[in-house]
Amino acid sequence: MSEVEVGMKEIQFVTTEHHYHANSFGSWYSLVRYKGREYSLVFDGRDSSLELRTKDDLTEAVILNKPKIGLNPKNIISFLKGCENILDSSL
Repeated sequence: MSEVEVGMKEIQFVTTEHHYHANSFGSWYSLVRYKGREYSLVFDGRDSSLELRTKDDLTEAVILNKPKIGLNPKNIISFLKGCENILDSSL
């Protein structure tokens, strides 16, 4: 995760919380902040998919989903760069 953390800082994502679930196929989620807004970054270990979701009190929506991404840090950073483009265009 440390290589991912370094890449996230380069593109202005900051992890505020992280949870790993070894009993759920290695699934994990992180709460991340980007330009003052909070999002959930969720890795599904069973399906090897990663998604970024909005994080607010009333609704939760998927911003971007990437199936079969795996745990390669370069793939995760590439995914987040794509999310960054989407988020910047919606701000």
